[in-house]
Amino acid sequence: MVSFGGDQKLDKQDVHAFRIDLRDPDDIIVQCTPRSTRNGTYECIFRPQIPGDHKLSVKLAGRHIYASPLTVSVDDNEPESGSDINAESPIGVAVDAEDGTIYVTDPDKKRLIVVDFNFSDEKEIKLDFAPFDIAIDRERNLVMSDQDANCIRIANKEGEEINVIKSDQLKQPRGLAVDNYNNIVVADSEAACVFVFDHDGQLQMKIDGTADSIYTKHPVHQLKKPVFVAVDRHANIYVSDTASNRVVVYSRSGYLLNTIATSGHGRGKLDKPVGVARDRSGHVLVCDASNRVMVYTMEGAFVSRIGSPENALRDPHGIATLGDGRFVIADTGNRSMKIYRYL
Repeated sequence: MVSFGGDQKLDKQDVHAFRIDLRDPDDIIVQCTPRSTRNGTYECIFRPQIPGDHKLSVKLAGRHIYASPLTVSVDDNEPESGSDINAESPIGVAVDAEDGTIYVTDPDKKRLIVVDFNFSDEKEIKLDFAPFDIAIDRERNLVMSDQDANCIRIANKEGEEINVIKSDQLKQPRGLAVDNYNNIVVADSEAACVFVFDHDGQLQMKIDGTADSIYTKHPVHQLKKPVFVAVDRHANIYVSDTASNRVVVYSRSGYLLNTIATSGHGRGKLDKPVGVARDRSGHVLVCDASNRVMVYTMEGAFVSRIGSPENALRDPHGIATLGDGRFVIADTGNRSMKIYRYL
């Protein structure tokens, strides 16, 4: 039954007969999917990009139904959980999908902080170097970047060193990722490029955008200051190019696939992006200097913005997905870790 107010009512209508217009606080149209329910009512399903009051207009035969337009309030995305871990400067984060262990680098104290999904059972692994970022390889070893010695260190889960990858080309290795082939992908900020090493430490590829790069000679594509990297199941590489306010996507062969976002502070724009992650559903998650997490499709379409003024992030860095529609982030300025739901 559909009501126009007063005594005017109509029997149940085909859901496609409705004309629905949903607009967010910036008066931008939001995609909305109407559907009928078993109890004779109707609902509209949508995914908000930003918080605030959304206006929903529902018409039938050119007339507003009862109470239309309606106001739909969308709250800020608060973290599901968080912990002020015992870290001086949490930077990199990696998740062991096998047992749910979260590893966090704390370079100022030359150690790793190890917690579970509930941020309980916190322990530390002391190191003799300052790890910037961390990744987990296929043998579940810990792969860490050492920017002081300009090398990559591989250790077991107790922190005992197994191997060291050195190269004359490494200048300031920072962000790390390990692909499905057990290759180690490294963002080097000073060299302004991305290196790919096999697990034995042999350099396989260099991506930088200059004349000797594999994928392009056009200067507009040259990396300026890559800081973090991520990979997907196809071994595509996602690079946060901080100085260019963008995330650049390459194939496993080093060919340019896409560029996500451009400079600015508006919706979908990135402001000095740092941590980047990719989930199984094709979403790209990026945290930036505006203390927020931006979610995009692989094609670069803006999906949503995550952050809360009441529980604000402060200088976030590393980010990793948990495989269940949530992510964990190193909230560096607050010396804490937070878990948010984004799906």
